[in-house]
Order: sequence, then C-alpha cells, then structure tokens
Amino acid sequence: MLLSLPRILVTSVALFSVVVEADIFLPYNANQPDLEPRSQVIFNSSSPLNASDVRGTPNIASRMEVTSNGTLYCGRPEDSFESGYVHLTNSAGEEDKHLFLVVDRLFKARHDPKNAPVVMTLGGGPGASGMLFPFSGAGPCSITVNATGGGEAIPSLYSWTEHANLLAIDHPVGVGFSYGDQASLRNSSLTAAWDTDDFLQAFWKNTFMINSGSYGGHLWMHESICKDGPESHMFFNSTACAHLVDQLPECLDSIQYAYQQQTSPSRVDAMNKCSYPLGGIWDDFPQRDPYDYRTKCPLEGCDSLAFGPIIDVLDSNIVKDMIGVSRERNYKVLAVDEISTLLYTMETCTMACDYLASTKVYTSSLAFDSSTEYSYNGMEDGVCPWRSSLAWMRLLETKYQTAFREAPEVEYPGVGTIRQARGGNYTFVKVREAGHMVIRSRPELLQHLMFKWITNEPFF
Repeated sequence: MLLSLPRILVTSVALFSVVVEADIFLPYNANQPDLEPRSQVIFNSSSPLNASDVRGTPNIASRMEVTSNGTLYCGRPEDSFESGYVHLTNSAGEEDKHLFLVVDRLFKARHDPKNAPVVMTLGGGPGASGMLFPFSGAGPCSITVNATGGGEAIPSLYSWTEHANLLAIDHPVGVGFSYGDQASLRNSSLTAAWDTDDFLQAFWKNTFMINSGSYGGHLWMHESICKDGPESHMFFNSTACAHLVDQLPECLDSIQYAYQQQTSPSRVDAMNKCSYPLGGIWDDFPQRDPYDYRTKCPLEGCDSLAFGPIIDVLDSNIVKDMIGVSRERNYKVLAVDEISTLLYTMETCTMACDYLASTKVYTSSLAFDSSTEYSYNGMEDGVCPWRSSLAWMRLLETKYQTAFREAPEVEYPGVGTIRQARGGNYTFVKVREAGHMVIRSRPELLQHLMFKWITNEPFF
C-alpha cells in the first residue's frame, strides 16, 4: 500500500519522530509520469479555501525528476548520491512549485540499505532548509570552518547513514534549492505539508521515520529561562524576569482564546501578548547565546546558528554541479523573504495563524498503534527550553498520556535523564552539555540514540 501520512504539526521544540510501517515505492527512472494525489484532508482555517487560490488549495498532480547521481566529494568513497525535484501542479493546472530533495544513494545506509529504515529530515525556521541537519553531521558530510574562516565539507564521523537511509527535503518550497512562483508559495505549515505529502505517496518500502526540530514543531518560551539551578539558567536579570512572569497569565489566556475562536484577530492578539515582548527582551540581554547558555557572546553578538559556513558549501558551484542544480539558483538556508509565513501582519495573519493554530488535530497519528514518538532536548537551550517539550508531551491527548504522566524520570548515564511510556513508544530525553543544535554539541551521542530508537532496542 502507499504511505498515508497525516499532515502532522507537533508542538515539539526538539526532535519529532514518527515511525510507521508502510509499503512505499521509490521510482528510479529519470522522469516519473504524473502521479494523481489521493484526496487530502482540508482542516478548518480562519478563512475559507478558494478553488482559485492556488496557494491555499492542494495540488492536482506531481512529477518526479532525477537531476543527477554520482559520488560524493566530501564523504567516503562508497557514498554516492541521487538528487532531484518533485514538480507540483497546482489546482489551476499549472506546474508552479519545484520541491528539491536528496534521495536514495546520497544518504544511503552503509549497511543493508534495502532493508534499513528511512529517516526523512525537515528543517525548522520557519522556512529552514532540510539540508541543515544532514550537513551538520547526520549525513555522510559535515560542514566545518576552515583556516580562512569559510565553510568546508568533510566526512562526518557519526553519520546516521551507518544505520539508516537519510532523505533530505528542502521544505517548504522556496527554501534551499526548492523554488516556485511567488504567488504559489505556501503560507502555513498545514498547506506546505500538502506538497511533501504528494511526494511521499510514491516513495519507499521500509520503516519510516520523520525527523525535525525547532520550528519543525512549534516552539514557545518557558519560565525556566528565568531560573538558576542545576537544570535551569537565568538568561535575563530579575527585573526582566519579573516582567515576563507578570505577563504570563494574560499571555496564556490569549492563547486559549485564540484556540477557541480560531480567528485572525484572536491569534494576532496572542502573538502580541506572548511572542513579541520576549523577542525584545532577548535583544536587551546579548551577553549569552539564547541557543546555548554555555556560549558567552562577544560585543558584536553571537553567530548563534552559524549558517555562514553551510551557505559557503551548499551555495558553491561544486555542489550545484554535483546535484544537477543551475549555478544561477541561489541556495537559501532560510526563506525569509520568499515564504509569506514569515510576514505576520493583521491583514495576512500568516505567522500568527501558524503559531497559534491548535495542533491536536495534526497529531492524531499518535493515537494509532503504528506510530510512536521520541523527543530530545538540549538542556542548555534557551530558545526552546526542555521544560516546554516536557509540557507538551504531558498535555498531548494520546493513548500514552496517562502512562507518560505517571512514568518516573530516571537518570540516563552519560546522557541526562529519560522518561518513557509503554516500553519506550513515547520517550523524552534531556541531553546535558547540549544546546539547540544537539547534532553539533554531541553528534556521537545523537547517532547512538537514533540507532537505539530505530532498532527498537532499549536506550540503556
């Protein structure tokens, strides 16, 4: 059967993984005939869908094209690749969106790839390239800073491809090497998921796992960024923290009201009361890197996520020639200007509507026996504090909820702590000595955790 994935949006601030057993097929020929997508669920939104609005309606067809294949210059000699595009036809019959992906042999498992699980990686952002995670060490290549300060691709020491096939997608269209007509680019996580879903209907036959992080779920603040202790850090001073705590009740009330009303004004109001004040306070306290408390920032500020070296490599002609992308097409690590999800105004409501959409309907797959979930969180992360991840996992109404709430949090030697329900099918791991990008802080550990997860072995 074809893979039938719900469009999942989870309020995770770390890794979100869903494992399902499905029979999926990957076409290997250079041009795949049009694939007629099955009907896609359209959830209620703040404005009714209009058939003439190609941005807000599902596609009617998709076509796969392999642009290049060969060997990787930055990995092991046996690491080869296949890359290409999924060309998507909108509801008006126009092929207007082109989803870039790296498939099969680029991130092919080094051991028994035909039977190895498939891990699909999506970026955060919102609107971040799906190539970030693989080229941060999960793929065969890792990007480092060379002697001149530029980016350089080297073999990854702890590639996930030791145990899994890794599929990277530049999602949503408009980020990375994906591109499309500006008027057709999606403006919400829900509608952007339609494009990826069309591709997934004709893909692989293996155990399947979705991996994402940061805005790959939805992030939110937690009062732990205002506490000092063995598992908390004081990112701000006491005056700023007191101000945030005073605002919290009104913030929570506005969020609850936005969930109930599902209107543009209610969502924008919640953003104004919750998100914008926090953003301003981060600017007032530049001494610590919000993505990793351990980093003290210089006077000119922190380069928190260090995208520069990644852009140096992925936007280079050697990479473009290798993957069959035009040298004229710029690699966009973040699609800030291209995707209107980032343009939050009262008129468009795009960012506010995406942030403040109730996510329970998108996580319905967790009610099925075939789906399981595993999240991890770096304990030095201030932008996505671990207590936020723990909170949503406790609140999410699934078959695991009662067992997870009652489960003890136990010490995980050499890692941090772990809490599990139903034999590990619903798992949360707190990782010590790691910030927002755990893949950079502790790549060997993350490879180990991933292997334990996909093989259904006990973590320890």
